[in-house]
This record gives sequence, C-alpha cells and structure tokens, in this order.
Amino acid sequence: MEMIKLALINLAMYGCSDINAYLKNALDPDELDLNNKVSIIMTNPPFGAEYPSEELENYRIVNQWSDKKPKKVNSEIIFLEKYLEWLKPDGYLICIVPDSILNNKGLYQALRKGLAEEVSIKAVISLPSHTFATAGTETKTSLLFLQKKKYDPSEKTYLAVCKNIGYDVVTSGTHKTKRYNDNSDLSAILQDYRQRTSTHGEWVTGLNDCLRWDATYHASISKKFLETVKAKGFLKIKDVAELSQERFNPARYEADKIFRYIEISDVDPIQMRAYGKEVRCDEAPSRARKLVHSDNVIFSTVRPERGTVAVIGTSQNNYICTTGFAVLETTVMEPMVLAYIMQSEFVVKQIGKYAMGISYPVIDEKDLMEIYLPITKEDIRKYDKKAIELKEKESEVIALRENFKKDISADITVDF
Repeated sequence: MEMIKLALINLAMYGCSDINAYLKNALDPDELDLNNKVSIIMTNPPFGAEYPSEELENYRIVNQWSDKKPKKVNSEIIFLEKYLEWLKPDGYLICIVPDSILNNKGLYQALRKGLAEEVSIKAVISLPSHTFATAGTETKTSLLFLQKKKYDPSEKTYLAVCKNIGYDVVTSGTHKTKRYNDNSDLSAILQDYRQRTSTHGEWVTGLNDCLRWDATYHASISKKFLETVKAKGFLKIKDVAELSQERFNPARYEADKIFRYIEISDVDPIQMRAYGKEVRCDEAPSRARKLVHSDNVIFSTVRPERGTVAVIGTSQNNYICTTGFAVLETTVMEPMVLAYIMQSEFVVKQIGKYAMGISYPVIDEKDLMEIYLPITKEDIRKYDKKAIELKEKESEVIALRENFKKDISADITVDF
C-alpha cells in the first residue's frame, strides 16, 4: 500500500488529476486480467527474483519457447512475456530491462526467440551502469521500445549507447546521491530517433533475427569504424593466433599430487606476467582446467575491459590456469606483441561490443577471436625484434632477482 501512496503523490506533483492506481498481483490472472486490453505499458519489471517452473506451467517460456523445461525462471523473463499478453494489437511497450534480457544466452535467448515473431522492435537505448545507483543497483540496463505487431524483416530498429545520463552519482558514507550536470546524451538520441538519422546511433534491419538485441553490440562500434579497418586490411586476433584446447582434470590424479595454478588475480597486467601457486589435486578449484605452455598468451574473458593479459614464461610451462582465461597460441607474431596490442584502447573499445553480463561482463572466446588489431600483414614483424629484446632483458632481471635473494639468504646466519 505504501507504494500506491508514493505513486499517487508523485503523479499529483506532476499535475495528474485523473489517476487510477491499483494494488494487484500482476501474475495472478484471477486478480488482474489485462490480456489484449492495454494500449501502452511503461514499466521497469521486477528482476532478480526466481520462480520454480512448477508455478509457471501456463507460461510459454516454460512449455513452448525453451528447448528443455527449466527448473527456475527469473522474474524479468516472466514479466516480458506477460507484457506481450497484456498489450492490444499494435500496442506499445516502453520498458527498462536488465541487459541480460537483450544479450544473455539460455532462457534469455529463448525469450527473445519467442518474442521475435510477435513484436516490432522500435528502439533499444543502452544506459550507463550508474543510472539507478541511488536506488541501490548498478546493474547494466537498457530502454526497450517495441510494438505488438507481426515482425517485418524489412523494418529498421534504432540502437544507441547513452554514455552520459545527465548526472553523476556521488557517495557520502553509505549514501548515494545524484549530482546533476548539463552533460546528457538523451535529448540528442531522441532527436536522432525522431529524424531517423544516425548521428548518435545506428539503424539496424532485421534485429529480431539476431542472437543479441543490445545496443552495445550493434551500435558501440560505428559502421564507419568497420569500413575503415576493413579498407586498411587490419587483421583479427584469429588471423595471428589460435585458441588452445588442451585441458587438465585434477580429479584424474592422486589426491596429494601438486600442480601449479594460475587464476586471474595472479596476473600482473603491467609486466604481462602471471604467477602460479601450488595446489593439491584434491583441493583444486573447479575451474582449474586449462593447460598452458611457455609463450602462450592468456587473456581474462571475465571483466575483459580491464585488459588482464600475460605471456607464459618458460618456467611456467605446463602450469594450469582457470577457465576464466582464453589461452592463445600465436602463429605469426611474438606473443609479447599480441599481449600489448590486446591492452590497447583500440582493442578494449571493441571488447565492449561483445561483452555479456550485467554485473561481471564476460566475452565469449569465439567473439574474442573476431576482435580487430591495429596491424596489417605487412606490420606483423614490425615489433618482433623489440619484443625479443624485452623478453631477454626480463629474463636477466629475473635471474638478478634470484641471485639477489640467494645472497641475502646466505648472509642471514641468526639462529632461532
């Protein structure tokens, strides 16, 4: 009841006089029957809750759209299906959704596939992660605008990335507040949409047929950029390296057998080095599965925008790393060159296009291989000589450190 009171006060402050607000269970058809009755829905669906599939037998995400019956379904998925039922033919939905609705796999992909034939997606606008920070969440969200009508593959969808929302969020103790500024992309994005221009976004044909619907994937990298890199003959990661498929399963070995393990926190991204730790096979993390060799390049596919990358040294041959790394074997260039290029702004900006997830973005290894590098075939050997010199100098430094450590240890003769 408290939310109804707040809603009434808020609407009254905006000058609304004819207000009808009701406290109902939106998922109970006996309590709220809106099927095919609503012209416009403007909402932010509840998300984060889960419902057992036994309670959702009448939902198409359970009995029709999903390849196999799920055990649980997230609330945002249920409500998206429900909104479609409520809308009249040609009705509109304007909805703030977590980005998982637009780009995650599994049930989310099944939802998109189920909705695809029944809606026309008018626009998708990506919002900054701090948009709702003062409400207690920094979950990445987007605005989804669609119409309930049969999908027409020739129709275009407007997608844009809003980087500036018009305010910053500042923290004072445990309290977060908005600090408004004059730097907002929303007005320009709205004008772009109304005028059907592409100054701040991209118009995409056939979005419903795509695996992903998020603006980050379709509009964060401009068509002009793609045309430029193709014209210059820039190579992709897959043109200079291959994904290693070697695996290691600690469960197959004796419990007290020791192996060296590299996890993401063991990487020094400044020196491009990884440091392993000894782990017993019976205490191995479930993600300790990838075998690495000297000169492999390991790149963290979790939070990939951080550019956590390292080159495996000769002393780390046959170490085991977490499945959170993509393990690359360079084919035509020095590993150190590839590692440094993968930390460049040129690469990091592209990674944002492919990353999925609302709290901890992840990039699929296959998508990583599609990233362009700012080099051509003629540039491949350009930095190899310097990379080899750097590797030799680093080996000398490592040897000096070891000798220095031995000298100090030899001078310590105090008995305890």
